[in-house]
Amino acid sequence: MVANLLGSAGLSQAVVERIVQAAEGNPLYVEQMLSMLIDGNALRLEDGHWVRTDSYGEIAVPPTIHALLEARLDNLARADRAAVEPAAVIGLEFAQPAVEALAPDAVRPVIGEHLRTLARKQFIRPASEGHADAIYRFHHHLVRETVYNGLLKRARANLHLGFVRWADQVNADRGRALEFQEIQGYHLEQAHRYLSELGPLDEAGIAIGIDAANRLGSAGRRAFARSDMNAAANLLGRASALLAEQHPTRLALLPELGEALMELGEFVEARKVLAEAAAAAERAGDERIKASAMLVGMCVRMYSGEPGEWGAEALGVAQAAIPLLERADAQAELAIAWRLIGFVHGVAGRYLQAKEATVCYMAHARKAGNVRLVARGALSFAIGALSGPTPVPEAITECERIIADGLTDRHVQGVIMCVLAQLRAMNGEFDEARKLYRHGRALLHDLGQGVSAASTAIDLARVELLAGDLAGAEKEVRADFEFLKQKGETYLLSSMAAVLARIVRDAGRDEDAHALSLTVEGIAADDDIDAQVQWRAVRAPILARLGDFVNAEELARSALELARSSDAPILQADTICELAEVLRLAGRAEEALGVIGEAIDLYLAKGDLISGRRAATWAADVGKSLPRP
Repeated sequence: MVANLLGSAGLSQAVVERIVQAAEGNPLYVEQMLSMLIDGNALRLEDGHWVRTDSYGEIAVPPTIHALLEARLDNLARADRAAVEPAAVIGLEFAQPAVEALAPDAVRPVIGEHLRTLARKQFIRPASEGHADAIYRFHHHLVRETVYNGLLKRARANLHLGFVRWADQVNADRGRALEFQEIQGYHLEQAHRYLSELGPLDEAGIAIGIDAANRLGSAGRRAFARSDMNAAANLLGRASALLAEQHPTRLALLPELGEALMELGEFVEARKVLAEAAAAAERAGDERIKASAMLVGMCVRMYSGEPGEWGAEALGVAQAAIPLLERADAQAELAIAWRLIGFVHGVAGRYLQAKEATVCYMAHARKAGNVRLVARGALSFAIGALSGPTPVPEAITECERIIADGLTDRHVQGVIMCVLAQLRAMNGEFDEARKLYRHGRALLHDLGQGVSAASTAIDLARVELLAGDLAGAEKEVRADFEFLKQKGETYLLSSMAAVLARIVRDAGRDEDAHALSLTVEGIAADDDIDAQVQWRAVRAPILARLGDFVNAEELARSALELARSSDAPILQADTICELAEVLRLAGRAEEALGVIGEAIDLYLAKGDLISGRRAATWAADVGKSLPRP
């Protein structure tokens, strides 16, 4: 590149070698070096080639790209520098009117001329055409950083504040104030930072931080509403960091920040934030914030597998919070309390009670006008339709109606697609089921939904257990299993380990399946009916194949007893099938046939055609093995 740009310029080989060495493979250095030589009249263009100027003395080669850019900036005219410095504060891309508003009075009338000069000197370049305002972009982010870093802290702070004042007026005139809250919040955040570094903040400096926090917090809540959890956690965290420890706005932000961190699987940080919120609310006498922090904290406890009777404690926290939240007319927090109650019943397999709680939850969410909470309520209905007694055709219709009924929460949309995939697979529609779970999982991954995205491996696994692709299912489930394990999540991990155990057992690897069942037994909460049933049901036939028929039957029957305490027909039917297999392996085929009929009836009542046919085929094969009378 050096040879191409400067080869005919008459530079000595030593100078060329120094340029190549200083550039360290960075084309920007060569481009900026050429611009510096042109600016200094060391080169002139003749017949399309750069030629060394005879009168120019020794050529200095700055040792690094930063030194080169600083040297070029030092050589700018004062007015050009007065134009480029506000631009660097605005950002990598900027509009001419914004620079004009921030530039000194003497430069403002001719700002366009100075910007064109900067473009000619390769500091900036036009960024777009056909726009009402001239839009420019820095030639490279290092150019912008060098200009910015050359400003004093107070100058940076004042320019950031000046940009917000200008942008607020423009955005208000154009009716788009909310759209740019995150950007304006960033500029106020930077101004607050530099002012705080210069000394103790006065009232004006503190007010700047509060303004920044309000804007970043609002942007964070909108990110939360659209299920962009990475953005939500980032924005809410930055907003809270700008406020005094006991500031009311900060207290209100902390429970939401804790929930966003929980969604990302950052359980340690979520616990820390929620504990701080509860303690700060206690000091402030704010029962509403304290209750909110405790409600979210119970969800973190469940997902991260903290010891204790989670279900009973969660119900106690929610039921104690409801009266005081009703007195405060705290509709959003009431929705969260009822959501937690529904969740407890769902974990315990009490899907009818979970549905009743979800009805209350949805009523409060709608009163609060909280679109995100309303969408999460729709998700609860969908999960209940899958796992509860709702027949498959009706459950499919319900899930499709939820998706089609103006659902804007993409996180909920992705999860419901995976729920619908299971239902389609039960109906034998495997191509459609795979299309659904692939789309849903991709959507959740795009949103940064770490824990939720990983949890849908359970949906994938159950689809493939019905379809028969065990190898493909195992590969994807193991990756998400390891992710949840790394995050310290245990609630979803226990169910995932159980379904993975079923996959490897059905693939003929009893030893691996037994080890996974031990993992589930070790981490499953006592009141997590699905996991407690699954590890027993998976392990029972493995013990029977080893000849331990007594313990195998005892384990299968205890699993069935637990399953019968739930409203989950598929869980009950699957467990009955495992008991029937144990009886067959023990040489009690007639007893096995005596129990399998109930499983077939449960499958068919639910509408799981594939499992029903599979159980009927199993029964027919066992019947053929019986001696003829």
